[in-house]
Amino acid sequence: IAFEIAQREHVPFIRLSAAPGIGYFLPDAKTAGTPFIFDAQRPLVAIDLRQSYKRGGLSQPLSPRLIDALREARSARQPVLILVKQRGIARFSLCAKCQTPVRCPNCQAALSEAKEGHFRCLACGYRTTLFPSCKECGHMHFKNFGAGTEKIARDLTRAGFGEHIIVVDRDAQARKAETESLIAALRTPSPQAIIVATYESAYSLPLPPLGL
Repeated sequence: IAFEIAQREHVPFIRLSAAPGIGYFLPDAKTAGTPFIFDAQRPLVAIDLRQSYKRGGLSQPLSPRLIDALREARSARQPVLILVKQRGIARFSLCAKCQTPVRCPNCQAALSEAKEGHFRCLACGYRTTLFPSCKECGHMHFKNFGAGTEKIARDLTRAGFGEHIIVVDRDAQARKAETESLIAALRTPSPQAIIVATYESAYSLPLPPLGL
């Protein structure tokens, strides 16, 4: 809509994004898994995770190709940065029985599951009780969709990258002591470090030279 208004009014149109999608750089790229020469030294590759799921692959957002790249970086002793859209375990959850979304009663934003067992609102701070039930049918099991920093870190551990995982998000920066330890870890990271960070946190903290 903004682009159409700019054209109609004959004014410049500028797109700004903290994390633009691949389509902004390569609008004609349609083949997932094919290297695109965005940088001669580091070709850009788009992976369609839906294809991994159809082939019975990993049930999480770490594609086989990414796992291989992480192993290569570890062998070469090069730190890695994985950018994630939000903190927590999932972007949103649905009741496994009636498919009702889990929403905040205060602001209607999607609630995010926390590793402790409750759901929380990342917008206003609301928290449910431990192990809540669906407001519509009373079911206590939920399906998570999308992935936050906690889920990525957990899945990295399950994939064999348990050591030297650094999570950088608002939760990790909540207390001054933790922020100071984070900054120290990022300034002198392990050569095998895997940094899992939200966009906003990655921009606000010093990052070491990265291999991936």
